[in-house]
Amino acid sequence: MKLALTVPLGATETATGFASRLACRNNSQFVQDFVQDMGITWQSVISGDAEALSVLAELGGIEMSDLERCSFRRAAGRARRLGGEIVPIRMLRVTNQRVCPLCLAQDGPVPAAGSVLWQFEPVLACPEHAVALVELPASKFPRSPYDLSGRILDHRRMIDAAAMRPRPMAVTAFERYFAARALGAEHPPTWLDQFNVSIVWRASESLGVRIRHGTRARADSLSDQELSAALDAGFKVLAAGPHALHAAMKTSRENQSIDVGGFYTEFVMFARFLQKLEKTNETKPLLDAVRDFIERTYPIGDGEDVMGRPCAQRHVHSVQTASREFGVDWIRMQRLFQAIADTPGHLGLPAPTAHLWVQADAWSPWLRRYARALNPKKAAKRLGLKTGPFTRMVKSGILQPVASLPGLVDRFDPVEIDALLARLFERAKPVDQLEPDMAMALTAHARCGQDLIPISIDQNS
Repeated sequence: MKLALTVPLGATETATGFASRLACRNNSQFVQDFVQDMGITWQSVISGDAEALSVLAELGGIEMSDLERCSFRRAAGRARRLGGEIVPIRMLRVTNQRVCPLCLAQDGPVPAAGSVLWQFEPVLACPEHAVALVELPASKFPRSPYDLSGRILDHRRMIDAAAMRPRPMAVTAFERYFAARALGAEHPPTWLDQFNVSIVWRASESLGVRIRHGTRARADSLSDQELSAALDAGFKVLAAGPHALHAAMKTSRENQSIDVGGFYTEFVMFARFLQKLEKTNETKPLLDAVRDFIERTYPIGDGEDVMGRPCAQRHVHSVQTASREFGVDWIRMQRLFQAIADTPGHLGLPAPTAHLWVQADAWSPWLRRYARALNPKKAAKRLGLKTGPFTRMVKSGILQPVASLPGLVDRFDPVEIDALLARLFERAKPVDQLEPDMAMALTAHARCGQDLIPISIDQNS
């Protein structure tokens, strides 16, 4: 039976909002009393019970399908369903309900229709007026927190004051995207469409806060304006795809003012959020995109766990990992990396990062060669030379060190030493005494006396 006094259903109004305005129109102070008089319970309306909504639609003289379009229904656990979206309860405002002061700026005993979008935590601006939503004070018993019109009337003076001086706030790309998904409207497709809308929200927020405010920033410490901008920044990066995500995280690391090192300390809130998703198949594409970035950015070894996935291949070496893999003392490796960093371009290899990390694919062959290299004393012994002749040979350029870096002892590749010996012995001949352009060497086969090998100090001979 249709009531004599009704109100039109708002374009994005919820069932609870419609019932609340219907109660006001019929001079009922509390919506729960009104719906009980109509033969249904307030909790059934809140829960989106089909029978209760059918009665409410009939009372208001509207189509059931129109009322259902923006009304929440119970889903698994404490979640709610809105159209085709499953919405976790933590995503919804109840006691901290917000409203648009300009949408409600009107005279009359019945407030204007509210919007389902006002109930969502990530929506901070009115999509119609581009002003900040204002938070209503918590309801006091017996006022239900879902009794929107009752709460608006309770705080009409505050709302009118906010309408006189509204705070401009841009409607962000994220809010437009979120509204389209929540209301089932068309929107430009993105790879984020495969994820639950709450995942997109939390990922955008935690990433955006990190990008705009640094490692230690938290969303709950930001103003609405700052949070809105951060959320939008994170969303735009994610919506652009994995390559944009990698580029943004790389830039964010390069711009950080503190030396922390490690994904979980450099992207604290984003990392914590992603950790909660490790065992969910739904978010695998997002996790894989971040896992790929971690493996290519941090010194992660083969088989090490990267957010629930074993690393397939090392891409980065640190001082510690290079020391372990190539068997070089940690302190010597530290000095080596620092000397290389202090003389960029000396070896023709990509420069180490500020953390003294190097690209494994580019550096591993050289590090392997350096690890087997000999100090001058051992290199001279391998050649059968004393220190003086060996030094003259190095100065002549006949034998080159693996690297000659400031503050470090030159080291020589034993493979090159053996190759040099082979060439020398091919040309060598025993002599009774040395000529001025000859140097003395001990052969590896010396048993009786010393064999003398003519070694030209001239590099070109």
